[in-house]
Amino acid sequence: MYLIQSHRSEGEELSEHTSASRVIVQKPVVGNVVVRDKLFLLKPDFQDGGDQRYYCPHCAQLEGVLSFYPRLRKEIDVEYVDFARPRLAIVKLLGEENQDAPVLVVGGSLPPSVNVDNGSANGQVFISGEENIGLYLAQRYGIGLPH
Repeated sequence: MYLIQSHRSEGEELSEHTSASRVIVQKPVVGNVVVRDKLFLLKPDFQDGGDQRYYCPHCAQLEGVLSFYPRLRKEIDVEYVDFARPRLAIVKLLGEENQDAPVLVVGGSLPPSVNVDNGSANGQVFISGEENIGLYLAQRYGIGLPH
């Protein structure tokens, strides 16, 4: 049985999996390559000129999925980015042309059992949009399908 602990060290989120016989430290990003699925969502309560505050309904839908299936937060990394562009955390991985949110950067390669629309940039596979991301999470992590 594994004990999973997440913590931040110098701005980097790490996951530690320990068992009686070994310790594995898994970093979500090695260089510019994501090794664990990473979901980027917009921070809520942003402004887009003027005083009005907004939230992204597409990101809010995925927040709902994360609240329905809290175990996902232990299985994927979730990073909240500012509404203002450039969204540097996304740009670093996918380039300036792919900084829309929500976006999920696939850790490693897309599993053969997963059938969703996807793109690639800088050697990373990514999935855009709340519906495609929801389908991916259902196929990859065994949660309910959107209906």
